[in-house]
Amino acid sequence: NDLPIIDLTTVTVTGAIPVQKHPKASSFNVCLNTLSVIGGEDRPWLQVMDAQAWTIKTSYAFEQKLKDIKVHPYLNTAIMAGKGGLTIQDLPNPVPELISLSPDNTLRGGTAFSFTLTGKGLLSTTEIDLNGAKTDTTFLSCGSIKAAVPDTYLLTAGNIEIKAVNPAPDGGPSNLLYLNVNNPVPIIAALQPTQATAGTPGLTLNVLGAGFFADTTVYINNAPRAFTLINQTQLQIALTPADLEVGGYLDITASNFQPGGGISAPARFTVLNPVPTLTAIDPTTIKANS
Repeated sequence: NDLPIIDLTTVTVTGAIPVQKHPKASSFNVCLNTLSVIGGEDRPWLQVMDAQAWTIKTSYAFEQKLKDIKVHPYLNTAIMAGKGGLTIQDLPNPVPELISLSPDNTLRGGTAFSFTLTGKGLLSTTEIDLNGAKTDTTFLSCGSIKAAVPDTYLLTAGNIEIKAVNPAPDGGPSNLLYLNVNNPVPIIAALQPTQATAGTPGLTLNVLGAGFFADTTVYINNAPRAFTLINQTQLQIALTPADLEVGGYLDITASNFQPGGGISAPARFTVLNPVPTLTAIDPTTIKANS
């Protein structure tokens, strides 16, 4: 009742696998490296074996006689033909192993995108979880799956926990990988307005650019300043009479914290000295040669 192992390069028998009586047909799952064998006369059976260690993983018994078997590699389901028709059996699923993801980082505030996971034991029924919540997937092959990242995961910087889960029978959760969500370096593209005259009682300065968030830090001449966030591309700063009291320059910068992050290049707001205005002279006349 041994099933011979044949080396096809030399066409020689290199070993034998002990199986139950009267083996009839087998099917190899190249994705999971398992061999499923059917056989038996009075008591039809199915054995699933590890094709690397050649050990029996599990066995099944059936009422109907079995003649042939095909295993769907992506579903890990055995379809067996017999005297009474087809018999379908879900085979034990492995615990998946995640190896890598690409890309493995993205920027905070971005739009929804997808990444590709590579690993072992991935099936078309494998579930991919982001921070414990199931996400949409596209099965690519027995070694890779594409998974979607909604933009709601990109509102804050940090790590997104990636996990694969295979369903029963057996199956279970994989090891963890992490998708890094990094803060961008803010960009200040323009100021509106760009200048004011000294002595102006105050004004609202619009800062236009990219990479602005509620936890961004804004500086005027290296001193932190409160601001109002409009959106990721615009914020507003209230310039006070003290800011505009005398002529000079106000250098505006913005920074985001790690991961990622950094400080922007400065944008300069100019406080102009006023043009002097003569309102009166006294006296208005003098005598010649006086």
